[in-house]
Amino acid sequence: KPFQYRSFFNLMPADSKYEYPLSKAKPHEKLGNREKEIAHYRLAFKLYNEQQYALVLRAIDFFERQYSASPLKAELAFLKASTLVQLSRLLRTPVYMNQALDLYRRIVLEAPDSKRGRAALAFLVQEFIEKGTPIDSLEYALRGAEQPLLEGEDRKAFDLARSVFRLASAEALFAVGELDRAERAYQNVIDQSNEFSSEAVFRIGEVYMARKFWERAALSFEQAVRERENDSTRFPTAWLNLAEIYFQLGKYEEARRVYKEFEKRFSSDGVSWAADLRLAELEQILLKKSDRGQHERIGKLYEEVIHRNPYSPGAVMAELRLSNCHRGLTKKDRNFIFFSKFFEERNLKPIESPLVDPLEVERWMDLAEARFNVENGNYQQALKKVGEYRPKLEGMPLSDSFKKVFAKAVVNRVLELDAPGKHEDLLAVVKDYGDFAPQPAQVSYMLAIAKAQLEAKDFKGVSEKLAGLHNSIETATDDEKDSYWYLKGRHSRFTGENASHTIAQLTYIRDDGKLAAEKYDELAQAALAKEDLRAAVSYDNRILETGLVKKFPVDRQFAITLRRLENVNRLRNAREAVKLAEYALFKFGAQTHLSSSISRVKELYAQNLYDSSNFSGAVGAIDDLLRFKPDHPRRGEFEFMRGKSLASLGRDNEAIAAFRKLAQTANNDIWKKSAQAELDQHEWETDISKRMNEKDRRSNQ
Repeated sequence: KPFQYRSFFNLMPADSKYEYPLSKAKPHEKLGNREKEIAHYRLAFKLYNEQQYALVLRAIDFFERQYSASPLKAELAFLKASTLVQLSRLLRTPVYMNQALDLYRRIVLEAPDSKRGRAALAFLVQEFIEKGTPIDSLEYALRGAEQPLLEGEDRKAFDLARSVFRLASAEALFAVGELDRAERAYQNVIDQSNEFSSEAVFRIGEVYMARKFWERAALSFEQAVRERENDSTRFPTAWLNLAEIYFQLGKYEEARRVYKEFEKRFSSDGVSWAADLRLAELEQILLKKSDRGQHERIGKLYEEVIHRNPYSPGAVMAELRLSNCHRGLTKKDRNFIFFSKFFEERNLKPIESPLVDPLEVERWMDLAEARFNVENGNYQQALKKVGEYRPKLEGMPLSDSFKKVFAKAVVNRVLELDAPGKHEDLLAVVKDYGDFAPQPAQVSYMLAIAKAQLEAKDFKGVSEKLAGLHNSIETATDDEKDSYWYLKGRHSRFTGENASHTIAQLTYIRDDGKLAAEKYDELAQAALAKEDLRAAVSYDNRILETGLVKKFPVDRQFAITLRRLENVNRLRNAREAVKLAEYALFKFGAQTHLSSSISRVKELYAQNLYDSSNFSGAVGAIDDLLRFKPDHPRRGEFEFMRGKSLASLGRDNEAIAAFRKLAQTANNDIWKKSAQAELDQHEWETDISKRMNEKDRRSNQ
């Protein structure tokens, strides 16, 4: 809090304590030829005392014109300045005050060692310090500190005034950043050992703080409150500053002790919220654990700060800290809704305080918002300020904290997008924010990127990521090792490497791990690449005949089921293929969105029933297939099979009808010709049979 210079000088205006010569008549005085001059001179004072300030100014102007050589002009110039001060106060306008200050400046320059000059100088210092113009106040405070003792002047009063001028110069030097000179000026006041020394003793510590001489500042404040305890009641900020220095030095127990002493001594002080806030922060720092119970305890401390200081900067700052005590909230949770609105509104008006740097609080708010979003799973929102902060992070306060929270948000956002079909979004996050990821990057983060690159067919990128993971994979978790070998195997298969090499990589994946199902799926595809159909079927059996199949979505389950059926079909095991086709139709026949694959199963079912000589079943399966897909590209072939099956069952009339229908189609393909050949064969056999029967009949006659 500033020293009350107005209370010390007590000048309003500057001539409050000044005695003007000849301003009052004396008994039996003889003025001679100066009678008129002095009469006009005294008229100005009469009007001044009557508060007729406009007439005072007119009287002074008249005197200056009429008696331009009068030695009393200087006295009236002083009176004119004081009249302008009174007009400024009366009319509440700064114009007259500025004119008065200019007159006082001139008086100081023209008569610095006169009583008028001394009074004008003190008034200037008093007013400039109160106006908060340190450069102006410094100029005149330095003049006051260096002025000589006048003849007949009271030595004690002179020394006190000089100490006050030095105190003013120290404050002005501090305000303009001349910290070395400010320190010397304060020390000079301290050395005077008078009633103003305490002012300097309690203020010099702030100079050390501004110079970041924390240890010296601590010693200064410690000595001040210890040796001048009675005076310290006038300087609450000395206690607050001492506690803050301890806090900055990491001396948390000492800081807590002094903050509590501050609250005890100055409970009604306007900045008690700062001590409340720091005490809550100290409790948080001194708590070693970070489990949920501790977060709840810390949260209650900040809630108490808010309740005790609801409209203070401390309440806003406590809200910021409190937001980081709430973790794992759902979006419907009332605390999540409250803090989301709190950060969205960003009301910074309550933080207006001499103790608070608004820019710093804005940065704290940005950091707290990012942390809140990270701790509550809203990673994308946590990254919204990255573009704003990236170019200015280096060397900025809180730089490491921002980097840490952005790093956590990036990694978690990437892991969140580590899912099929999200590879474009994942790679976009890496492109935009990947520079914040911690180095060396964690294995799961690198694996997620490699998986997305593989999905995007960026095989070179996958190769680089896997190479980068080679040295760290031994220390990875079992799940991460499985993912690594799974990606190695897929990359090997996609890039056309030797199938045996691919299979060797996939065998490193655990059978009881999360990727066991994917392992056997990849093994089946690798076996197919080397035309090892039996191995491929065996791998698919491992998936489909155990619980592994449940790890795949329905579409993938059907694809694997169909792949096994195709391979059994290629192995010419018709009876087994029929069983597998029946299983596939029973399990997936109702999946209408998979009609193309279902059509293929029906096709293989009909084909293998025919190949296994189950002609009755083949007829029904073919009818079902052609009803399901009337425009089947192999319709002619299946209609021919149907005719052959009917013939094999002895249903000749139906067989002939089937062949005749096929032979009459517009297609001129092999199946039409084959049907016609079957009809021709049937007619020839019928003709031969008739002839043989006729011959037998004749022989019997």
